[in-house]
Amino acid sequence: MDHTQKVLFYLFASINTLIGIVYVLVPVSELLSPRRGFDTKMESLAILAGSCTVLGLIFWSYHLVIVQQKTSAGFTVVGISYLVWIAVFVLGLHFFKGSWQ
Repeated sequence: MDHTQKVLFYLFASINTLIGIVYVLVPVSELLSPRRGFDTKMESLAILAGSCTVLGLIFWSYHLVIVQQKTSAGFTVVGISYLVWIAVFVLGLHFFKGSWQ
């Protein structure tokens, strides 16, 4: 794997990891001390499950790209993790009671 591919992989994976960490910490803090972020605990758990799924996919893509040297498979998994974010938020817009503003 050449240098450009590594930089692109780390860029896409690190952006997705930072988003995942934020969306893990927010529901956990909401579950521990309820404020007004999410309306129900089920909403917090749904976001938490989606975030953990995305972080698991990022870990798997890292293993594919860096450890096994399967670059195209790793980039595919990173792309799938971005699609999981879209699915989590679209489903949330349809099923959650609160406002997303």
